[in-house]
Amino acid sequence: MWSTSTDTQDAQKPRFDSFEEIDQWFDTERKAVELAANMKILDINVRTQKAIHGLEAERIELRRGVLEHRDGHADQSVHDAESPSIYS
Repeated sequence: MWSTSTDTQDAQKPRFDSFEEIDQWFDTERKAVELAANMKILDINVRTQKAIHGLEAERIELRRGVLEHRDGHADQSVHDAESPSIYS
């Protein structure tokens, strides 16, 4: 279940218990960025790509957090397992 961290440093970052929750959050955020681009709120080419790239980086960081929570340490394989971005 999605929750908000109680640590003041991470108060704005959502916390997740599974990769599925992270992926659902990522898909929702990506769709919001794409919708904003389609509505001309963002410049479709550069800004949208940068926003989605930032979301992808956040997803990798969140997945590491899930692994740290489960295993007590970070796992580089989370980053390695990510497929290359189609937006890069």
